[in-house]
Amino acid sequence: IIFLSSAVVVSLGYYKIPITTYQQIILILLLILFVVFNRFSKLLSPNALSYVILFPSSLFIQALIISTGGILSPFLILFHLSSLGISFLINIQSFISFLVFVLLVLIADFYFNPQKLIFLKEDPGKALLFGTSFIVIVPLAILITKRYHLKDELSKILGKQAKLGQDILENVSELIVMTDKNLKITLVNEALKKLLNLADEEIKSKTLFDVLDLRDANGTKINRQTLSIDSVLTQKITHIINNLLL
Repeated sequence: IIFLSSAVVVSLGYYKIPITTYQQIILILLLILFVVFNRFSKLLSPNALSYVILFPSSLFIQALIISTGGILSPFLILFHLSSLGISFLINIQSFISFLVFVLLVLIADFYFNPQKLIFLKEDPGKALLFGTSFIVIVPLAILITKRYHLKDELSKILGKQAKLGQDILENVSELIVMTDKNLKITLVNEALKKLLNLADEEIKSKTLFDVLDLRDANGTKINRQTLSIDSVLTQKITHIINNLLL
């Protein structure tokens, strides 16, 4: 995808396309990006959306830079920002591809417009600054990518572990109910649902005592004080109550 966008920009330079045509292409690409964002931003995941807009956005950035001076363009910063965005949203391989192909496009621009190279030679400090910026962005992008994707992988692993734990709770034969500190039910397993003949809709947003009629051995109804809920929350220790009847 990036190769195709770079090939288009090199072709435009080879055929000496006038600036007005570049401007028209840039406006069309802006319109395409606007439409894509409006239509698909809510339908696609950020990763999928980044692939959809990769070609028009890559073509837009390269065409804008080349049409406004190439490596001397005031919009060259967009290349650096886009590179970081590609490494962050897609992967490091796409970042490397984007970096290499944009550099080739800039080299081709020097070939088609030798006066730019002459101007750059007259100001070696600027050439050194541009070269340094291209070098520095590589480790920065790698660092961002590794940290972001590591967090993403950890999140997936934790999600799988949480799902596994929930599946285990759902399928054990013992009666299990989980609540928050206000005794609002957050989860009950299938065994309890079958025993009470209750659906999920009948349990959601209800408290423990709305669903379970708990009593002690003498038939006295159990309440928050009987279960010592406040003491458990304060001391943060396990509290076992025997001889409860349902």
